[in-house]
Amino acid sequence: MNELISYYGQSRITFSKISPTAKPETINKQTNKSQTPLLLAVSRKHVSCVEHLLEQGADPNLANDDASALFEASKNGHAEAVEILLSKRADVNITNKTGLLPIHVAAKNGHDSSLKYLITEFSGLKMRCSGISSLHFAAENNRDNVLETLIEAGYDVNAKMSDDWSKMYEDHRSTALYSAVANRNIEAATMLLDAGADPNLDIFNPLLVAVRKGSMEMVTLLLKHGANVNALLPTHPTSFPAVLVFCMRYMLMMKYLLDNGCDAQSCFNCQYGSNPHPPIKQGQWTRNGRETMYYLNDDSSEYCVEV
Repeated sequence: MNELISYYGQSRITFSKISPTAKPETINKQTNKSQTPLLLAVSRKHVSCVEHLLEQGADPNLANDDASALFEASKNGHAEAVEILLSKRADVNITNKTGLLPIHVAAKNGHDSSLKYLITEFSGLKMRCSGISSLHFAAENNRDNVLETLIEAGYDVNAKMSDDWSKMYEDHRSTALYSAVANRNIEAATMLLDAGADPNLDIFNPLLVAVRKGSMEMVTLLLKHGANVNALLPTHPTSFPAVLVFCMRYMLMMKYLLDNGCDAQSCFNCQYGSNPHPPIKQGQWTRNGRETMYYLNDDSSEYCVEV
């Protein structure tokens, strides 16, 4: 009965008449999908039911495989339920089955109002152990309002994903800045860089992403904040800066890069000269003893032309 009332959101008066003094085994009874009355009430955004269930002793930290009640409220942007659950000592550190925390899913979905409650309660240690920061989710999903909130709260703009998270991405990105650059999100990239983000932490330098996308505004921004204009690709056996590989179609950008420190002389120093070059393939790179694969454009020449 509690489950039905929670699901359909009957009034608090109706709820209290039916279950004035619910027993713990009843108030926390789970459905065949392992959902408690509290979890159902939260998922349906029935605030009065949530309050009554908690007053009657519902456990805010019971969770099924998918989530706890707090995770569900955070995912749906139900800030009022988040506040109520936290007041009843809901644990912000309970993850779902994929290892995501309530603060992760709030950031991912852009729920700034819920996030503000979670930030005050959250343990930074738990986030570090999870291998990914809320900043990564905010940047990847273009949640600029959330990104700003997290930066103002002091979140580390140079936090890197763990290897397990990084390898889920074809480009093996590791920073929030990389995602902002990949999305061509100037506002997000500016916020991160102004807050002290290092533009040279990723294996595949974000500057190379901006050059390949032909984004002059992003290239200018990154160079202004110290991006390495002579960055190399770990899988590309060139002796010259990798930006030159990606800007062949953008002559004005090439000139800008050369004017801002790109090493042009290295283009004329080739150990193979006019002899055949070894083939350039999709290569492998070992990081921390782990073999990973990168998929990059194979568009360099096989010979150097002597002039």
